[in-house]
Amino acid sequence: PYVIAANILLIYSAWREDRPIIKRRKILTCVFVVPMFTFALTTNIILEALGIVGVWRYNPWIIVIQFLVFVYFGVKYGILGVRIRFEKEMRDSTMKAARSGTALFNHTIKNEIAKIDLLVNQIKEQIPPEEKSAENLGLVLNSTNHVLELSRRIQSKLDVINLKESEFSLTESIDSAINLLKPYLNMNPDITIIKQYEFDAIVFGDTEQLQETYLNIIKNASEAMNGQGVILIKVYKTRKKIHIDFIDEGKGIGKDELTRVLDPFYSTKHNQTNFGLGLTYCYNVLKKHGGDILVKSKVEKGTTFTLTLPSKRIIEFRVNEQSNSKLVGENSLWTK
Repeated sequence: PYVIAANILLIYSAWREDRPIIKRRKILTCVFVVPMFTFALTTNIILEALGIVGVWRYNPWIIVIQFLVFVYFGVKYGILGVRIRFEKEMRDSTMKAARSGTALFNHTIKNEIAKIDLLVNQIKEQIPPEEKSAENLGLVLNSTNHVLELSRRIQSKLDVINLKESEFSLTESIDSAINLLKPYLNMNPDITIIKQYEFDAIVFGDTEQLQETYLNIIKNASEAMNGQGVILIKVYKTRKKIHIDFIDEGKGIGKDELTRVLDPFYSTKHNQTNFGLGLTYCYNVLKKHGGDILVKSKVEKGTTFTLTLPSKRIIEFRVNEQSNSKLVGENSLWTK
């Protein structure tokens, strides 16, 4: 009875789940657990009770089959957290290599550009301002300043993040980030943001860093939709974590790129003005809070970014008065 009841509860839980990412996890758990438990129940207890003995000797074959199923889903989708841990280890090692390499590169760049800047300033002081050479030297100085600024920007995104922690409302923090985007939304009136907050919570963390994370993800979502479509923001909880989903209707991300979108210096935008550090910054912020970012996407069907914060960050839950609302582009109209 215990095994049968456990199987029924697992299947029922997966069937009733509405959140796509968690639903897939539960289905994979059922695929992995239910057949193995059912076969063991049948061979060890039911058939033995009916007088059919010795079938349990085939159990090792079922264990092998289940192990192969585990490996398959672990490689393709991730099951019981195995794939996620593997990717995080790769990403963390990439992050460390990128930090050390960038620090060395920036140190060299700053030293050499500083020398050039000093020498050009000395030469410029010796040339009359009206001469053409003085104008050219001014252009050189502008270029050196640009390179130094670029170096500082890259370093700031990869530096170790120091949290300034305080207590704040999770949903108010998200709303504040959306308000900061209102000028951008007004320029893109065809973008609609829909909020579905199942609850509100008082969280202990760095609200400024988290707001910057929300801004990065919402801005990326709007760019993926070419300034037209719906962005759904959902806040919900599981037993040990709270989750924030950002779901867009954009062009999506291919499987080959999906596992690399959080890596430093990798970008799906493929343009010279993007350094591939925005989502790396978001990953660093969540990791510093003890959380994580999960990305799910299908080409031409949109992308879901799920931010996860651990329960130890939650001080208290409270009823959210605006659980469902919508922000419509230029009108900035909120409707409950």
